[in-house]
Amino acid sequence: MAYVSSGVIETPDTIDRSSTIEKLDFSQSPHTLDSASSFQVEFDVPYERQRITLNLKPSRNVVSRLTTVEHISSTDNHGVITDIQSQRPLLYKGVAFVNDIEKQTQRRVGWARVMMRYRQGRHVIEGTFTNDGTYHHISLDSNYRQARHIQDGQLKKRSQRMIVWKQAKDESVGGLSQRSSSDEPTCQAHRYNDRRRQASDDQDSHHPLLTRQDVNDWFDPRDVIGSTEGCPNSRRVALIGIAADCSYTAEFDNMQDARDNIISQVNIASQVYEDTFNIALAIQNLTMSDPSCPNDAPRSMPWNLPCTANVDINDRLNLFTQWRGRLRDDNAVWSLFSACRSGSTVGIAWIGSLCNRSRGSSWGRGGTASANVVVRTTSEWQVFAHELAHNLGASHDCTSGDCGTSGYSPSDDCCPRSETTCDARNQYIMNPQSSPGLEEFSPCTIGTICTGIGEEHVDTSCLVSEDEVPDINDSQCGNGIVEPGESCDCGGEERCPEDSCCNPSTCQLRSGADRFKRFSLPRKYSLL
Repeated sequence: MAYVSSGVIETPDTIDRSSTIEKLDFSQSPHTLDSASSFQVEFDVPYERQRITLNLKPSRNVVSRLTTVEHISSTDNHGVITDIQSQRPLLYKGVAFVNDIEKQTQRRVGWARVMMRYRQGRHVIEGTFTNDGTYHHISLDSNYRQARHIQDGQLKKRSQRMIVWKQAKDESVGGLSQRSSSDEPTCQAHRYNDRRRQASDDQDSHHPLLTRQDVNDWFDPRDVIGSTEGCPNSRRVALIGIAADCSYTAEFDNMQDARDNIISQVNIASQVYEDTFNIALAIQNLTMSDPSCPNDAPRSMPWNLPCTANVDINDRLNLFTQWRGRLRDDNAVWSLFSACRSGSTVGIAWIGSLCNRSRGSSWGRGGTASANVVVRTTSEWQVFAHELAHNLGASHDCTSGDCGTSGYSPSDDCCPRSETTCDARNQYIMNPQSSPGLEEFSPCTIGTICTGIGEEHVDTSCLVSEDEVPDINDSQCGNGIVEPGESCDCGGEERCPEDSCCNPSTCQLRSGADRFKRFSLPRKYSLL
């Protein structure tokens, strides 16, 4: 079986409202927060004239003790590998509420996924929350500018200011933007597959593509719309490998900001996968390229090319797929994060390739190594979620352009809205365009993925249980980080001073040291 590549294009970038976060309050001192903390954070959203409360708890799995980070320079073939323990962002998930100040009540309006970091002497939060079906994003001013391509003269620059903004909906076309009939095809599966078959004969004869098989060859999607049969009954975890090329890391002020942004995108996307398919996402490998692009990509990293190179997103997927096929790991998929666009196309993936490492895998179906490409946009996590769903076996939702006058036919190679309606009306994540406000998978996509898993059309043997992903919050005495169950951690026998109040072998305070404990702090801690 060969896996079909599928792409997504981006609609015109639309930001409805944005403003600086005001009156940011924590329910406890942010200096006392760690990766195991549960707390509340409140802030004003001026453009909505609302005060928001996020009730947060730890977001586990996304980074774990398995997570490694490799930094690749522009000249080295191999990078420096470190774990994620030091200077990692704190990840949280939870529920969003709107506060009614007069009535002293709160109304639940959605979910939240947040990352907290310490930058230039202050704690900052970044992430996404939903408010009655509308996505609101929180970004540092510097990251917001890069994603939006805002010039310095358009908005006064303050790199550590937190910007809250929401994506607009185009009310003129049923709530979401639509592309005109003159646009290029949104999915290049047919053209790409044909072109790669010829190229593989010339350039990669030991990995020829086999006969193409569509997702709709497995079953009629209309028969499984809305069915969750086949999806895991207990939580499973997909281990993810992510590589960021030089164009991507160059979008950020520093490498740590680029790394943390990727972690944040996976944290947000995991919310939808956990809620829909009972599958959490965990980063096992993170490869970060130096922002200085090499003149020629090293053989060990053939995908690390500048945007000026004569390659399009199809070529990048091909180069990345071949590289991924040489790796020996148990990742469900590898994603290439890039800032290089090919026209309006911002993502591409191999359909149904989950868990496949290379042709001739243990699953026995052959095919292409599981990979996708995600281009940086303001809808980055949605594009990532979209491409990963392709790897899981999803096709695009049907659009009006796919549906003939007689309605849906399995030969349309798309997912219909219902058994009787073809056009999905651009309302779901698997819309072939990256549009604002797409927050869930269609019933057809849910049925397709769950049935594909249950009938073993898609390999899920690499998914693991939560117990197999070591929790980064588990205490490890001697690492210099005070973790649950520890009173202190001075860094182990070698780094702990002899007169320290902390016992380096137990990470508990020595007898009499409790007199140094801090007095109780006020209930709220305002940062702005």
